Amino acid sequence: MHILLSMLLSQLGWTEVPVEIIDIDEWEAEYRLIAENRERRGESETDPVKKGRHAAFLKEYWGVKNGGNQSAGQFVQRSMKDVAK
Repeated sequence: MHILLSMLLSQLGWTEVPVEIIDIDEWEAEYRLIAENRERRGESETDPVKKGRHAAFLKEYWGVKNGGNQSAGQFVQRSMKDVAK
């Protein structure tokens, strides 16, 4: 992949590529990966196993229990409807 990207950028005349390096934990990295893939692919994910894994991760990441996030310190309330999206 990197070789193809490098060749493409070279053909376009790019000599520099802007990047943003961020220091995040594994949970945040997984969340961002899921969000980026959903944004890029849209709702076209048809693999029920992948959908289930994503839903399970988001449920745990957002702390959803019994239909809503019950932690008092959490500003944004998430529910099973959010996970299903």
